[in-house]
Amino acid sequence: MTMKILIVDDEEDIRDTIAFAFESEVDADFFFASTGNEAIDQITNNKDIALIICDYNMADGTGGDVYKFLLNNNISIPYVLCSTSHEADLKEYKDKSTYLGQILKPLLFDGSLEMLHKYEESIKVMSQISYQL
Repeated sequence: MTMKILIVDDEEDIRDTIAFAFESEVDADFFFASTGNEAIDQITNNKDIALIICDYNMADGTGGDVYKFLLNNNISIPYVLCSTSHEADLKEYKDKSTYLGQILKPLLFDGSLEMLHKYEESIKVMSQISYQL
């Protein structure tokens, strides 16, 4: 089954690099947004997004706004911060409900692969829990 990934960043080359890293490992359809509010629209209109990779500092809505939208609307899509800002310094990420991890810029390719493996591991764990229930 094809995985649907939303990549949010105001720089097209960063969106493309992240998509390239994931394409080398998984069959995926990509959705793109260049602002936080555009990302929120994508999330609202695409209910089957499996993973969100999101920059923090963008015009018209930050990555923190996107994450708060997920939390406030009980949307359980795994979320990856992709930023030079560290999540520990950003108050929006104190609640780790759907927070998967962080890709530190400029380490996009290696960070993307690390987050993909972390995502895959979390899916395996959730499957085992569901199976045991």
